[in-house]
Amino acid sequence: MSSNKRLFFRRLAYTLAVIAVYQLGQHVYLPMVNITAAQRALSGVPFFRLIAMTTGGQMGVPMLLSLGMRPYMTAMILVQAVQTVAADSYGQLSFKQQGYIARGITLALAVVQVVEMLVVMRQAFIPIWLPGTRIDLAVPIAFVLLLAGGMFTTWLADENTQHGIGGTVVLILPSLIASMPLLLQNGLGVSFPLTLVHLWWTAGISAAFFLIMAYLNQAELRIPLQRTLTDITYAPSYMPIRLLPAGAMPFMFSAAFFAFPAFFTATTGARAGWQKVLVTWTSFNTWQGITTYAVIVIGLGYAFGMMNLQPVQEAKGMRKAGDYILNVHPGDETEAFLMHQFWVMSFYGNTVLLLIGVLPLVIGLWIPGAANFSQFLGMIYILISIVDMINQQAGALWNKDRYDLFA
Repeated sequence: MSSNKRLFFRRLAYTLAVIAVYQLGQHVYLPMVNITAAQRALSGVPFFRLIAMTTGGQMGVPMLLSLGMRPYMTAMILVQAVQTVAADSYGQLSFKQQGYIARGITLALAVVQVVEMLVVMRQAFIPIWLPGTRIDLAVPIAFVLLLAGGMFTTWLADENTQHGIGGTVVLILPSLIASMPLLLQNGLGVSFPLTLVHLWWTAGISAAFFLIMAYLNQAELRIPLQRTLTDITYAPSYMPIRLLPAGAMPFMFSAAFFAFPAFFTATTGARAGWQKVLVTWTSFNTWQGITTYAVIVIGLGYAFGMMNLQPVQEAKGMRKAGDYILNVHPGDETEAFLMHQFWVMSFYGNTVLLLIGVLPLVIGLWIPGAANFSQFLGMIYILISIVDMINQQAGALWNKDRYDLFA
């Protein structure tokens, strides 16, 4: 067996082992907790359920690794945002300093997210008294365990990036796939009957959607470049701008962003006037709520697209490298050109995102259960983007060094 094949199988085995450890940790219950009471409290917060589906967590169950990838993924988004806004200052930091910043942000977010869980299931703890005192250690112990679990997950993700296949997001695949049937059946609180007819319709829609999105996920605008070489000749190349600049990232966080305001009324109910207005504008079953969700999808589409493309930094990098776009002056004119192309592609990309995420909600106002396809199709797109990334990495490993110098 060639060395590249051995490397591929070694990395694949490492990834499978990481996933096994991660899944095992998500089946270890926290001690000193009344599991039934905790599940009842946590399941009453839709925000937890929706964010857990796309970050590989178990926010509805008090497990050792309940936080999943949520602290890590949120931290990476914040770091990428900082890189986009303050690229010059951030770029002057060493890799070690950047790593410390990323870990610090991850830890801070994990603390906040652990506190969220503990507050919601505060009535479910079984007291553990410090001997000879009336000091209850149940909550502090749960805090430490959940925080350690969140940081352990971060370590696993980094280890898989270095030694496995699929990077960090491969850890969310099992929970993502497992949650899809439940999401379709009762994802937004409206039942979608899984009769034989409904299943056939779902299979047909899913297959067609998969084929279309697999194609669109690869679609890109190729801007011709001129790259100056050391021998003063010119080699034509291109800069790709994807049709979907934001990828599937908006669907990883749009539902959670949408459901987060209702977090403040989940335990007390909508009693005050402002709370009732909040519920109306954050419901998947009202025109007001659908409008709010559409705005969130568009906003996240532009934000993640900007972070992925970074037109300003691309223009600066091209100028330093001596590359240029034909008939476009380097510097400010190149930056303006790339920004224009970004806005155009983002418009088309956000239109696709709205068709996926918002159109089913509108149809759901008349056809009960159809709204569940909003999140279900979004999950399929997330799955497509993750599998595509894994396939590219696996292909690169499999074909590494497969060339004949004298062919």
